[in-house]
Amino acid sequence: MSARGISLDELRTAFGEEFEIVGDWPADAQWPTLVAALPVNDVARGRKIAEAVTSVEIAGAAWTRSDKNGATFYSLRPFGGFVPVCPTIAVSERMMIAGSDTGAVETALSRVAQPAGELEKSAIFRDATGQVPPADSAFTLCRYSSLLRTGGCCRPSASPDGRGAFSRARADD
Repeated sequence: MSARGISLDELRTAFGEEFEIVGDWPADAQWPTLVAALPVNDVARGRKIAEAVTSVEIAGAAWTRSDKNGATFYSLRPFGGFVPVCPTIAVSERMMIAGSDTGAVETALSRVAQPAGELEKSAIFRDATGQVPPADSAFTLCRYSSLLRTGGCCRPSASPDGRGAFSRARADD
């Protein structure tokens, strides 16, 4: 980043201290998506950092820039062959979101724009947050029932070497 004129202090000023990564594999999607989010403290610096990151071509392709719903999007054309990836970064007034798919980034950005999502309304989540000390700790809430559902995304299965693996769930299971 320093080669692009971005200092560590500028990163600290531009973004908040929290970092979130979310993986999702909807039942109707062929491949999972991955999205990472940072809160934005300084929008101008956040956009400057996004410009620096996207100034480098990936897989011989240049990033394209567009503005949508008050956010600046930077994206590459899909690449990856068997497992297609369409890297996208969006910077809004509140968040910088990067993901493996433009649709996933747009969805994440729309969720950020909505007040109090379903997670904050969940009694399980509220109970879990009440048990964690503030500021210097982290926790993860994972609802395995949705991850391991029949006909859903992935589930653990035995493998010949005994180490275990994840396999795509079949509809007839």
